[in-house]
Amino acid sequence: MHNMAYEYEPYLGQDDKDIPCFRIYSDCEPIAETNENQPIEVQEKAARLLVASYDLVEGLRQAVYALKSHGSFELGAGDTSHALADKLNRLILSV
Repeated sequence: MHNMAYEYEPYLGQDDKDIPCFRIYSDCEPIAETNENQPIEVQEKAARLLVASYDLVEGLRQAVYALKSHGSFELGAGDTSHALADKLNRLILSV
């Protein structure tokens, strides 16, 4: 499990104005930063998504396990629980 966080850490521009930037940390180590050329709202949303990504992938893994361990059942629209689990698993592996 990774301890993910983000912080607002702006750059100081040549005109002494803040240039917005968020840094993303995993286990207290910086792993990424946002594009300072984007609006601050977009940057913060990107930072929040990156921080949530590990939890989202772990949630998908748990969903795959639950779907696979309870036998195949119909989900509607011709899909089965095992087919959905396979799609989720491919998504996890592509990340």
